[in-house]
Amino acid sequence: MRRISTGLFLLGLLAFLLSGCHEFSEDANEPTPAAGSTPPTEVTVKQGETANLGGIQVAVLQSEFANSQLKISVRVENKSSEPLMLKTSNFTAIDSTSTEGLTTTCGGTGGFSGELAPGEKIESGICWFLVGAKPPITITYVPGSAKRGKATIILP
Repeated sequence: MRRISTGLFLLGLLAFLLSGCHEFSEDANEPTPAAGSTPPTEVTVKQGETANLGGIQVAVLQSEFANSQLKISVRVENKSSEPLMLKTSNFTAIDSTSTEGLTTTCGGTGGFSGELAPGEKIESGICWFLVGAKPPITITYVPGSAKRGKATIILP
């Protein structure tokens, strides 16, 4: 019985040691920063201003909140040398009580899904249901993984 316990302990220890040998990325299309590189950028701007996350720029151009639905017009520009995977789920809407909005389809239009090539920019609409939302509402954009930064846009 003692040999089995010792064997299981050594097997568990080996698995633990080997797990530290690998780096995992949350998104296969997002580069993993090199050791010793600068930490991710966190930027807070107002609607109409551009948040610069290094090679990615994002701006909320317009917003409208009516009947518990928030609709924004957003522009994303890829100024990096690598493609950027862009999804609507990279954006969240949160009110002052920390209630997160439920993403909707904006009547079947808008949203993001796909790759944004280097040098390209795109504008689209994103919508959320925020029943009983209390201002200010903030939009947060995290490009694929927190390794590339985070932009927070404060709506009026």
